[in-house]
Amino acid sequence: MVAALPCTPRVLDRLDLLSAQGEPLRYSEAWNLDWWRGRKPHLVMLVDGDNIVWLGRAQGGARITTLDRLINVFDLEEIDPLPVSRVQALLPKRYRDSFPQWGPMTPGAGRAVLEALHHALPDYADLLNQLSLEVRPWVPSGARSDLLNQERDAVGLLLDVGGIGRAPLRSWTTPTADVPFLSGLPERGVIEDASIAHDVERFAGWAEVPSVRLEWHVFENARKRMFVMNANRTTVEKTLGVHVVYFNEARSSFVLVQYKKFRREGASGRLVYRPDKNLDTELQRMRQIDEQCNVRADGEFRLLPSPCWVKICLPQAVVRNPAELVGGMYLPRQYFEQALQVTVGRRGGRHISFDSQQRRIANTLFIDLLSDGWIGSCGSGSALVEKLVRSSLSNGRAVVFGAQLPPPITSTQEAASISGQSDSKPEPWDGDEAVPF
Repeated sequence: MVAALPCTPRVLDRLDLLSAQGEPLRYSEAWNLDWWRGRKPHLVMLVDGDNIVWLGRAQGGARITTLDRLINVFDLEEIDPLPVSRVQALLPKRYRDSFPQWGPMTPGAGRAVLEALHHALPDYADLLNQLSLEVRPWVPSGARSDLLNQERDAVGLLLDVGGIGRAPLRSWTTPTADVPFLSGLPERGVIEDASIAHDVERFAGWAEVPSVRLEWHVFENARKRMFVMNANRTTVEKTLGVHVVYFNEARSSFVLVQYKKFRREGASGRLVYRPDKNLDTELQRMRQIDEQCNVRADGEFRLLPSPCWVKICLPQAVVRNPAELVGGMYLPRQYFEQALQVTVGRRGGRHISFDSQQRRIANTLFIDLLSDGWIGSCGSGSALVEKLVRSSLSNGRAVVFGAQLPPPITSTQEAASISGQSDSKPEPWDGDEAVPF
């Protein structure tokens, strides 16, 4: 499916700012519901005057008024300006007069435009194929689906926080074996980059638990680099859930997110989370981590210095797009416990209802708070996080670990390092010390 949008001065300014900051290129704007129907993803062309200047993905989002909905535009890549007249000349006559027509195109027009783009942009064939793919990977039902969805959400969260964006996840396919989510991404190839080999040596130590299923990938762009590992010791049926560990090396900051899930109850299908038998033990461990990490460090301000959070996910049995985040709410561990005590049923059962939980943090706000360093540990606490990760594996919880790393080494930096003239700071921990998580 193909769509076209005008690249207004406001949009150009937004993209220029994001590009300068090294952030994922995306934006949202409101359009009439009748003009953009449904939520299916589209390959989108951004048109500036007489030229197509950006290619990306666009998808209908939430309603914001009775008449309007948000259109989310993401995974954008700038291309060499392509004259609209060039595409028109390649189209069948019946489509020429209506191109470009703002919004989603009919299936026939979309196919014709996509074919014209392939002819006009042969150097962008891979990008066009990737953006036009309507991803519908098969995912098994039951416990394995729940686990893959949570691991998928965790990896997507880490890539967003790290400034990489979730585009790499579009190439994911369902693994055939009982293995972590990252196994479904294309092979990363032989480790030839010395910096990547160093990252693996530094960060893989914590996963040295017998029979662990382990996958790792390094995601990077010109400005950002994120090391992500996905590990699980037990089979799907025995896995208690997913734990995310985010480490920002520059800030020596950790954030930990434990996943839970809403269930539908009753004839109305009301969304409710009810604690399982493991919750009290898990909360006790998280409480200890929070209390010992609740310290202040000079020059490192936090709105919340304790690292432990809970995400309660909406039920989602099918992975429609591997690059999408799962809906739900993030709650700090302290507030999660408070909410459980407030909402006690008539028989004494604790629960959290989606409708009654008005104070909550959604995906977008959580990513902003985390990526900007407003939340997370500061000062000491690394050894505690190591214990938590190892404990999570030994207790049957899958772990998705992400480390925010310095940007890729340029040839100039590499040459300076070889000649002994590099002025970069030494690593926070050398190889002789225990890995601090």
